Amino acid sequence: MPYHCIVTCDGQNSPYCIALALMNAAKARLSLGFAFAGANAYMAEKIESVKDVVRSLQDGYAAASNQARGLSIG
Repeated sequence: MPYHCIVTCDGQNSPYCIALALMNAAKARLSLGFAFAGANAYMAEKIESVKDVVRSLQDGYAAASNQARGLSIG
């Protein structure tokens, strides 16, 4: 183990170093690391950049807001 960052880490019996795996994932080397995913990760169809995800959220909000304004009575 290159690091001993977790007191309970047993380098002799651990299949990988968590710190090294996380650093590899941060550097986009997922074959040498891993990434955490939520319970709905199976629904993902592709990996998108944060920029694209935020743009999609903004577009969805704008569309819903425009639709709500069209439906309001006033």
